[in-house]
Amino acid sequence: MKILAFTPSLRAASTNKRLAAWAAEIADQNGAEVDLADFHDFDMPAYDGDLQEKGLPPGALKFADRIHKADGLLIATPEYNYSIAGNFKNAIDWVSRVTPQPFRGKSALLLSASIGAIGGIRGLWQTWKVWGFLFIPTCIRCPMPTAPLTLSANSRMRKISSVWKK
Repeated sequence: MKILAFTPSLRAASTNKRLAAWAAEIADQNGAEVDLADFHDFDMPAYDGDLQEKGLPPGALKFADRIHKADGLLIATPEYNYSIAGNFKNAIDWVSRVTPQPFRGKSALLLSASIGAIGGIRGLWQTWKVWGFLFIPTCIRCPMPTAPLTLSANSRMRKISSVWKK
C-alpha cells in the first residue's frame, strides 16, 4: 500500500510535522510504502478561476500527481482559528479541478497535534467536512491534545508516566 503523508503546516518546528513523521514511520514499519511530502513543494497562488483558465499552477499539479500515486492519505493538519489550515483548503480547491479527480476513492487518516486540551478536533472536523465533497470514503479523525507534552522533538511519543512527572 502506498501512503502519501504530509502536514500543511509550513513552520519548520511544527508539532504536526513531527506527528506526520512519527505516523509515517509507524506506517512504514508496518509494511506501507510511505511518501512523506513537504508542503513547501506544493506552492500555489490563492485559488482564482481566472488563473485556472490559464491552467493549473505547477504546485497543484505536483500535489495532484502525488495524491494519484497514493492508495491512501495520512494528514497531520493544524487547527487555525477553529478551522482548516488556509493553505490546505487552497490546495484542495486547486486539486479538486484536476481530472480525473485524485482524491476520489482515497482513504484518509486525519491527525492533529495541538497545545490545547482538545487536540485540534475543530480543525479536523472542518477538514472532514470538505471530504464529503471530495468523495473520500474512509476518514478517521485522531486529535492529540497537549502535543508538546507527549510528542518529543525527535518525533517519538513519550511515556505518559514521564509526562506527568514533569
